[in-house]
Amino acid sequence: SILEKLSNFSEEILSCFTYSSFPDAVKTAASVNEKFNTLGLKLNDLDLVLSKKFFYKKIMDLGFNCPRTLIVNSEKDAQSQLRSFEKVILKPAFGTSGSIGVDTSYFRDKEFKKKYAVAERASKDNYVAIQEFLDGEEYSVDGYISDGKPYFLNLARKRTLSKEYGYTIDGFYINDIPETICSQIFQTASAVISSLSLNNTFFNFDLVRVENHLYFIDFGILLDAKIDRLLSFLGIKVYDVPILITERKGESNYFTLKRGKKKLMMRFIYQNSFLDYQDIELVNCRPSDSKVYLEFYNLITESEFKKNKCPIQVSDSLGILISQGHLAKKIWDMPFPLRVKELNL
Repeated sequence: SILEKLSNFSEEILSCFTYSSFPDAVKTAASVNEKFNTLGLKLNDLDLVLSKKFFYKKIMDLGFNCPRTLIVNSEKDAQSQLRSFEKVILKPAFGTSGSIGVDTSYFRDKEFKKKYAVAERASKDNYVAIQEFLDGEEYSVDGYISDGKPYFLNLARKRTLSKEYGYTIDGFYINDIPETICSQIFQTASAVISSLSLNNTFFNFDLVRVENHLYFIDFGILLDAKIDRLLSFLGIKVYDVPILITERKGESNYFTLKRGKKKLMMRFIYQNSFLDYQDIELVNCRPSDSKVYLEFYNLITESEFKKNKCPIQVSDSLGILISQGHLAKKIWDMPFPLRVKELNL
Protein backbone atom coordinates (compact mmCIF):
# COMPACT_ATOMS: atom_id res chain seq x y z
CA SER A 1 0.00 0.00 0.00
CA ILE A 2 0.99 3.66 -0.22
CA LEU A 3 1.44 3.90 3.54
CA GLU A 4 3.76 0.89 3.58
CA LYS A 5 5.89 2.25 0.75
CA LEU A 6 6.19 5.62 2.48
CA SER A 7 7.28 4.12 5.79
CA ASN A 8 10.91 4.14 4.66
CA PHE A 9 10.69 7.91 4.16
CA SER A 10 8.75 8.82 7.30
CA GLU A 11 11.32 11.33 8.54
CA GLU A 12 11.41 13.11 5.19
CA ILE A 13 7.65 13.59 4.69
CA LEU A 14 6.44 17.09 5.55
CA SER A 15 2.91 16.95 4.20
CA CYS A 16 0.58 15.26 1.71
CA PHE A 17 -1.81 17.14 -0.60
CA THR A 18 -4.01 16.12 -3.49
CA TYR A 19 -5.39 18.16 -6.37
CA SER A 20 -7.92 15.42 -7.15
CA SER A 21 -11.58 15.78 -6.16
CA PHE A 22 -12.19 12.03 -5.91
CA PRO A 23 -12.93 10.68 -2.39
CA ASP A 24 -10.28 7.96 -2.51
CA ALA A 25 -7.56 10.50 -3.27
CA VAL A 26 -8.75 12.79 -0.47
CA LYS A 27 -8.88 9.87 1.97
CA THR A 28 -5.41 8.71 0.95
CA ALA A 29 -3.90 12.16 1.53
CA ALA A 30 -5.59 12.35 4.94
CA SER A 31 -4.38 8.86 5.82
CA VAL A 32 -0.77 9.78 5.01
CA ASN A 33 -0.97 12.92 7.17
CA GLU A 34 -2.58 10.94 9.98
CA LYS A 35 -0.03 8.11 9.81
CA PHE A 36 3.06 10.33 9.77
CA ASN A 37 1.59 13.26 11.76
CA THR A 38 2.34 15.69 8.93
CA LEU A 39 0.67 18.95 7.92
CA GLY A 40 -2.55 18.70 5.95
CA LEU A 41 -6.02 17.23 6.04
CA LYS A 42 -6.59 14.56 8.70
CA LEU A 43 -9.02 11.62 8.89
CA ASN A 44 -11.16 13.44 11.47
CA ASP A 45 -11.84 16.11 8.82
CA LEU A 46 -13.28 13.70 6.26
CA ASP A 47 -16.92 13.84 7.44
CA LEU A 48 -16.91 17.60 7.02
CA VAL A 49 -15.23 17.35 3.62
CA LEU A 50 -17.20 14.42 2.18
CA SER A 51 -20.66 14.60 3.77
CA LYS A 52 -22.99 17.41 2.71
CA LYS A 53 -25.41 16.40 5.44
CA PHE A 54 -22.68 16.83 8.05
CA PHE A 55 -21.52 20.15 6.55
CA TYR A 56 -24.98 21.74 6.34
CA LYS A 57 -25.82 20.67 9.90
CA LYS A 58 -22.51 22.04 11.14
CA ILE A 59 -23.04 25.35 9.36
CA MET A 60 -26.58 25.70 10.73
CA ASP A 61 -25.47 24.77 14.26
CA LEU A 62 -22.87 27.53 14.08
CA GLY A 63 -25.56 30.06 13.20
CA PHE A 64 -24.78 30.57 9.51
CA ASN A 65 -27.31 30.36 6.66
CA CYS A 66 -27.89 27.44 4.30
CA PRO A 67 -30.72 26.86 1.80
CA ARG A 68 -33.29 24.32 2.96
CA THR A 69 -31.76 20.91 2.20
CA LEU A 70 -33.13 17.36 2.42
CA ILE A 71 -31.10 14.15 2.17
CA VAL A 72 -32.92 11.23 0.50
CA ASN A 73 -32.00 7.70 -0.62
CA SER A 74 -34.75 6.87 -3.10
CA GLU A 75 -36.12 8.47 -6.22
CA LYS A 76 -39.69 7.99 -4.99
CA ASP A 77 -38.94 9.82 -1.75
CA ALA A 78 -37.22 12.57 -3.70
CA GLN A 79 -40.18 13.00 -6.05
CA SER A 80 -42.56 13.40 -3.11
CA GLN A 81 -40.30 16.02 -1.51
CA LEU A 82 -40.27 18.16 -4.66
CA ARG A 83 -43.84 19.29 -3.99
CA SER A 84 -42.60 21.57 -1.23
CA PHE A 85 -40.04 23.34 -3.45
CA GLU A 86 -40.51 25.67 -6.40
CA LYS A 87 -37.10 24.74 -7.78
CA VAL A 88 -34.23 22.63 -6.43
CA ILE A 89 -30.63 21.66 -7.00
CA LEU A 90 -29.87 17.94 -6.99
CA LYS A 91 -26.38 16.92 -5.89
CA PRO A 92 -24.57 13.86 -4.53
CA ALA A 93 -24.84 13.83 -0.74
CA PHE A 94 -21.54 12.10 -0.07
CA GLY A 95 -18.20 12.42 -1.81
CA THR A 96 -16.17 15.01 -3.67
CA SER A 97 -17.14 14.59 -7.31
CA GLY A 98 -16.74 18.17 -8.49
CA SER A 99 -19.85 19.11 -10.48
CA ILE A 100 -20.70 15.55 -11.51
CA GLY A 101 -24.32 14.83 -10.61
CA VAL A 102 -25.25 18.45 -9.87
CA ASP A 103 -28.34 19.67 -11.71
CA THR A 104 -31.48 21.77 -11.32
CA SER A 105 -34.98 20.29 -11.17
CA TYR A 106 -38.57 20.95 -10.12
CA PHE A 107 -41.85 19.12 -9.43
CA ARG A 108 -42.98 17.08 -12.45
CA ASP A 109 -39.68 17.58 -14.24
CA LYS A 110 -39.72 15.05 -17.11
CA GLU A 111 -35.95 14.65 -16.82
CA PHE A 112 -35.99 14.12 -13.06
CA LYS A 113 -35.44 10.36 -13.12
CA LYS A 114 -32.35 10.75 -15.29
CA LYS A 115 -30.95 13.61 -13.20
CA TYR A 116 -31.55 11.75 -9.93
CA ALA A 117 -29.78 8.65 -11.27
CA VAL A 118 -26.69 10.67 -12.19
CA ALA A 119 -26.56 12.27 -8.71
CA GLU A 120 -27.11 8.89 -7.03
CA ARG A 121 -24.30 7.23 -8.99
CA ALA A 122 -21.92 10.07 -8.14
CA SER A 123 -22.65 9.80 -4.41
CA LYS A 124 -20.43 7.40 -2.48
CA ASP A 125 -23.33 6.26 -0.25
CA ASN A 126 -26.07 6.63 -2.93
CA TYR A 127 -27.80 9.39 -0.96
CA VAL A 128 -28.85 12.54 -2.81
CA ALA A 129 -29.21 16.08 -1.50
CA ILE A 130 -32.25 18.10 -2.57
CA GLN A 131 -31.48 21.75 -1.97
CA GLU A 132 -33.78 24.73 -2.35
CA PHE A 133 -32.76 26.89 -5.30
CA LEU A 134 -32.14 30.49 -4.24
CA ASP A 135 -32.28 33.16 -6.92
CA GLY A 136 -29.39 35.47 -6.20
CA GLU A 137 -25.81 36.28 -7.09
CA GLU A 138 -23.57 33.23 -6.72
CA TYR A 139 -19.98 33.60 -5.61
CA SER A 140 -17.00 31.29 -5.27
CA VAL A 141 -14.38 32.09 -2.65
CA ASP A 142 -11.10 30.16 -2.79
CA GLY A 143 -8.02 30.06 -0.63
CA TYR A 144 -6.01 28.00 1.81
CA ILE A 145 -5.42 27.71 5.54
CA SER A 146 -1.89 27.83 6.88
CA ASP A 147 -1.12 27.52 10.58
CA GLY A 148 -4.76 28.21 11.42
CA LYS A 149 -5.08 31.40 9.36
CA PRO A 150 -7.12 31.67 6.12
CA TYR A 151 -5.51 33.22 3.06
CA PHE A 152 -7.79 34.27 0.20
CA LEU A 153 -6.69 33.70 -3.36
CA ASN A 154 -9.84 34.47 -5.28
CA LEU A 155 -13.38 35.77 -5.09
CA ALA A 156 -15.36 35.28 -8.30
CA ARG A 157 -18.92 35.83 -9.37
CA LYS A 158 -20.27 32.84 -11.25
CA ARG A 159 -22.04 33.17 -14.57
CA THR A 160 -24.60 30.57 -15.61
CA LEU A 161 -26.17 29.75 -18.95
CA SER A 162 -29.87 30.21 -19.64
CA LYS A 163 -32.65 27.73 -18.91
CA GLU A 164 -32.19 26.35 -22.45
CA TYR A 165 -28.79 25.04 -21.37
CA GLY A 166 -29.86 23.82 -17.94
CA TYR A 167 -28.45 26.81 -15.98
CA THR A 168 -25.01 25.19 -16.29
CA ILE A 169 -22.15 27.21 -14.82
CA ASP A 170 -20.44 28.85 -17.75
CA GLY A 171 -17.60 30.76 -16.16
CA PHE A 172 -16.23 33.08 -13.50
CA TYR A 173 -15.26 36.73 -13.41
CA ILE A 174 -13.53 38.65 -10.66
CA ASN A 175 -13.75 42.29 -11.71
CA ASP A 176 -16.14 44.93 -10.39
CA ILE A 177 -17.25 43.12 -7.22
CA PRO A 178 -18.09 45.94 -4.77
CA GLU A 179 -15.78 46.23 -1.78
CA THR A 180 -18.73 45.95 0.61
CA ILE A 181 -19.62 42.54 -0.83
CA CYS A 182 -15.97 41.42 -0.77
CA SER A 183 -15.71 42.39 2.88
CA GLN A 184 -18.98 40.65 3.79
CA ILE A 185 -17.96 37.41 2.09
CA PHE A 186 -14.40 37.33 3.43
CA GLN A 187 -15.50 38.07 6.99
CA THR A 188 -18.19 35.39 6.88
CA ALA A 189 -15.87 32.81 5.30
CA SER A 190 -13.18 33.57 7.89
CA ALA A 191 -15.67 33.07 10.71
CA VAL A 192 -16.79 29.73 9.28
CA ILE A 193 -13.22 28.48 8.78
CA SER A 194 -12.35 29.41 12.36
CA SER A 195 -15.44 27.59 13.66
CA LEU A 196 -14.78 24.44 11.59
CA SER A 197 -11.24 24.04 13.00
CA LEU A 198 -9.79 23.11 9.61
CA ASN A 199 -6.09 23.66 9.04
CA ASN A 200 -3.34 23.33 6.43
CA THR A 201 -5.51 22.72 3.38
CA PHE A 202 -7.10 24.43 0.40
CA PHE A 203 -10.73 25.48 0.75
CA ASN A 204 -13.60 26.60 -1.43
CA PHE A 205 -17.00 27.95 -0.47
CA ASP A 206 -19.88 28.49 -2.87
CA LEU A 207 -22.29 31.12 -1.61
CA VAL A 208 -25.46 32.80 -2.82
CA ARG A 209 -26.20 36.40 -1.84
CA VAL A 210 -29.91 37.15 -1.58
CA GLU A 211 -31.11 40.52 -0.27
CA ASN A 212 -27.82 41.17 1.53
CA HIS A 213 -27.85 37.73 3.20
CA LEU A 214 -25.24 35.05 2.47
CA TYR A 215 -26.17 31.38 2.14
CA PHE A 216 -23.60 28.59 2.04
CA ILE A 217 -24.48 26.12 -0.70
CA ASP A 218 -21.31 24.05 -0.97
CA PHE A 219 -17.85 23.49 0.47
CA GLY A 220 -14.69 21.73 -0.63
CA ILE A 221 -11.01 21.35 0.19
CA LEU A 222 -9.88 22.11 -3.37
CA LEU A 223 -10.06 25.27 -5.46
CA ASP A 224 -13.25 25.59 -7.53
CA ALA A 225 -13.49 24.36 -11.13
CA LYS A 226 -10.36 25.44 -13.04
CA ILE A 227 -9.80 28.42 -10.72
CA ASP A 228 -6.19 27.28 -10.39
CA ARG A 229 -5.75 27.99 -14.13
CA LEU A 230 -7.24 31.46 -13.74
CA LEU A 231 -4.99 32.32 -10.79
CA SER A 232 -1.90 31.00 -12.55
CA PHE A 233 -2.85 33.06 -15.61
CA LEU A 234 -2.98 36.16 -13.40
CA GLY A 235 0.52 35.53 -12.08
CA ILE A 236 -0.31 33.93 -8.73
CA LYS A 237 1.91 30.95 -7.88
CA VAL A 238 -1.01 28.79 -6.86
CA TYR A 239 0.94 25.56 -7.32
CA ASP A 240 3.43 26.70 -4.67
CA VAL A 241 0.72 26.77 -1.97
CA PRO A 242 1.54 23.30 -0.51
CA ILE A 243 5.13 24.53 -0.03
CA LEU A 244 3.93 27.72 1.68
CA ILE A 245 1.78 25.66 4.03
CA THR A 246 4.66 23.37 5.00
CA GLU A 247 6.77 26.47 5.63
CA ARG A 248 3.90 27.96 7.66
CA LYS A 249 3.72 30.99 5.39
CA GLY A 250 0.88 32.61 3.48
CA GLU A 251 -0.36 35.59 1.52
CA SER A 252 -3.88 36.67 0.53
CA ASN A 253 -3.15 37.27 -3.14
CA TYR A 254 -6.69 38.42 -3.92
CA PHE A 255 -5.93 41.83 -2.49
CA THR A 256 -2.85 42.24 -4.69
CA LEU A 257 -4.57 41.43 -7.99
CA LYS A 258 -4.74 44.29 -10.47
CA ARG A 259 -8.38 45.11 -11.12
CA GLY A 260 -9.65 44.80 -14.67
CA LYS A 261 -11.57 42.47 -16.92
CA LYS A 262 -10.47 38.93 -16.07
CA LYS A 263 -12.71 36.00 -16.90
CA LEU A 264 -12.63 32.24 -17.09
CA MET A 265 -15.09 30.44 -19.34
CA MET A 266 -15.86 26.77 -19.85
CA ARG A 267 -16.80 26.00 -23.42
CA PHE A 268 -17.72 23.39 -25.97
CA ILE A 269 -15.44 23.82 -28.97
CA TYR A 270 -16.42 22.76 -32.49
CA GLN A 271 -14.02 20.61 -34.47
CA ASN A 272 -13.99 23.11 -37.33
CA SER A 273 -11.69 25.39 -35.40
CA PHE A 274 -7.98 25.60 -36.13
CA LEU A 275 -7.14 24.26 -32.65
CA ASP A 276 -7.12 20.53 -33.32
CA TYR A 277 -4.69 19.53 -30.59
CA GLN A 278 -4.86 19.16 -26.81
CA ASP A 279 -1.86 21.22 -25.79
CA ILE A 280 -1.98 24.41 -23.74
CA GLU A 281 -1.66 27.56 -25.81
CA LEU A 282 -0.86 31.06 -24.58
CA VAL A 283 -1.75 33.69 -27.16
CA ASN A 284 -0.58 37.28 -26.85
CA CYS A 285 -2.68 39.82 -28.72
CA ARG A 286 -2.70 43.54 -29.31
CA PRO A 287 -3.21 45.82 -27.47
CA SER A 288 -0.50 44.53 -25.19
CA ASP A 289 -2.70 44.33 -22.08
CA SER A 290 -4.99 41.80 -23.77
CA LYS A 291 -4.28 38.09 -23.82
CA VAL A 292 -6.13 34.83 -24.02
CA TYR A 293 -5.33 31.45 -22.50
CA LEU A 294 -6.79 28.43 -24.28
CA GLU A 295 -6.84 24.86 -23.02
CA PHE A 296 -8.83 22.15 -24.77
CA TYR A 297 -9.23 18.55 -23.75
CA ASN A 298 -11.40 17.34 -26.63
CA LEU A 299 -13.21 18.74 -29.63
CA ILE A 300 -16.71 17.87 -30.84
CA THR A 301 -18.56 18.24 -34.11
CA GLU A 302 -21.44 20.65 -34.51
CA SER A 303 -23.86 17.74 -35.05
CA GLU A 304 -22.69 16.12 -31.80
CA PHE A 305 -23.28 19.35 -29.94
CA LYS A 306 -26.78 19.79 -31.34
CA LYS A 307 -27.62 16.19 -30.50
CA ASN A 308 -26.52 16.57 -26.86
CA LYS A 309 -27.88 20.11 -26.65
CA CYS A 310 -25.68 21.17 -23.74
CA PRO A 311 -23.33 19.88 -21.05
CA ILE A 312 -24.98 18.09 -18.13
CA GLN A 313 -22.54 19.75 -15.75
CA VAL A 314 -19.33 21.75 -15.72
CA SER A 315 -17.19 18.63 -15.84
CA ASP A 316 -18.67 17.91 -19.29
CA SER A 317 -17.11 21.06 -20.70
CA LEU A 318 -14.42 20.26 -23.21
CA GLY A 319 -12.14 23.17 -22.66
CA ILE A 320 -11.55 26.44 -20.85
CA LEU A 321 -10.82 29.94 -22.04
CA ILE A 322 -9.42 32.75 -19.88
CA SER A 323 -9.26 36.29 -21.17
CA GLN A 324 -7.94 39.60 -19.92
CA GLY A 325 -8.04 43.21 -21.06
CA HIS A 326 -9.74 44.52 -24.21
CA LEU A 327 -10.49 41.05 -25.55
CA ALA A 328 -12.31 39.93 -22.41
CA LYS A 329 -15.63 41.60 -23.16
CA LYS A 330 -15.53 40.64 -26.84
CA ILE A 331 -15.00 36.98 -26.00
CA TRP A 332 -17.42 37.01 -23.05
CA ASP A 333 -20.24 38.24 -25.28
CA MET A 334 -19.75 35.57 -27.95
CA PRO A 335 -22.66 33.15 -28.31
CA PHE A 336 -22.56 29.68 -26.81
CA PRO A 337 -21.03 27.39 -28.03
CA LEU A 338 -17.84 29.20 -28.94
CA ARG A 339 -16.26 28.85 -32.37
CA VAL A 340 -12.56 29.37 -31.74
CA LYS A 341 -11.82 30.37 -35.33
CA GLU A 342 -14.01 33.45 -34.84
CA LEU A 343 -11.45 34.86 -32.38
CA ASN A 344 -8.99 35.57 -35.19
CA LEU A 345 -6.03 35.11 -32.84
